[in-house]
Amino acid sequence: MFTRWSSELLTGNEVIDKQHQRIFERAEEMIGSTTKGKTKQEAIELIDYLEGYYYSHFAAEEALQIKHKDPNHVAHKEMHENLRREVAQLKQEVIASGATYAVAIKTVLFMLEWLAEHIGKVDKGLAAHIRNVQSSGPAPVPHLRAS
Repeated sequence: MFTRWSSELLTGNEVIDKQHQRIFERAEEMIGSTTKGKTKQEAIELIDYLEGYYYSHFAAEEALQIKHKDPNHVAHKEMHENLRREVAQLKQEVIASGATYAVAIKTVLFMLEWLAEHIGKVDKGLAAHIRNVQSSGPAPVPHLRAS
């Protein structure tokens, strides 16, 4: 299980890798805030940040999939949608029960475990697909013949 950024999580796509790394950094901040007795509001703000960052990261990945005609786009997008729902449920739990250390850690670990698994199984495949498309160059454009 990954709870910190590691080079093992690199996909080879600089944009995706930087975004993944930033998610891990902010998650560490959240873990640190709960151990330092930060307020419930601060913990919720960090969850909001992670939630928003996931959304923007997912949008960036999905745009890359469309741009590079990734055949796994629909399944990948569905995985993102499932996580969005789960994160919303966890956020409600934090709001309802307070920003206890246990709830905050549960939320962050869930998000990091999901991301690490997703990177290893799906995002690395997307990055490989993009590299393959880029190395083969643009598809030839068919020439139209005048009738």
